[in-house]
Amino acid sequence: MGDLIKWIFFDIGSTLFDESDSEEYRINEVLADTDINKEDFIKEYISLASQSQDAFHLLVKKYNLKYSGWPAFKDRLIPGIEEILDYLKDKYHLGIIANQPLGTEKRLESFGIRKYFEVVISSAEVGYVKPQPEIFQLALKQAKTKPEESLMIGDRLENDIRPAQELGFKTIWFKNSYGKYGNPELLPKMPDHIIDSIFELKQLL
Repeated sequence: MGDLIKWIFFDIGSTLFDESDSEEYRINEVLADTDINKEDFIKEYISLASQSQDAFHLLVKKYNLKYSGWPAFKDRLIPGIEEILDYLKDKYHLGIIANQPLGTEKRLESFGIRKYFEVVISSAEVGYVKPQPEIFQLALKQAKTKPEESLMIGDRLENDIRPAQELGFKTIWFKNSYGKYGNPELLPKMPDHIIDSIFELKQLL
């Protein structure tokens, strides 16, 4: 990735946390007591995700579904993420830029990974939401670093990769969960790297 990188910023959902059980839970929740076929719903979900759109919320609105919010109790750490963070922490400064509710730092602490991050920028706490450039700029300001010295890792092309690219970050797209259906050809340029496993970061970094 080059010797210029000093800071690595991570997304949280489907990047640090395994949200597969959470995704399954919320799909089942919104489809309960409806006559919508789950298989058809998921096909439509994937189709929208492949256009780098916020598929779930678009479908909730389209079908006027009841949604009680993200089932955070179903989240787990990505297998191996602690090993990767431990590997990276001595080589880089680590931070977070994520769309998350209040209490993000406590949540990271409860999973045992808060200690790895020098900067934690959560949308609910700072008043900006990805893909707004301001949330990335705030992270740079708190880290006292520059975009060209920074790398963004995330699963969503439209929320993580595109806005970071536009500010001059290097980027790694982690193809995971429904974000993996995104089409990088819709970006102005390709991510610097694309990974299917978090363990690939050891080879790249």
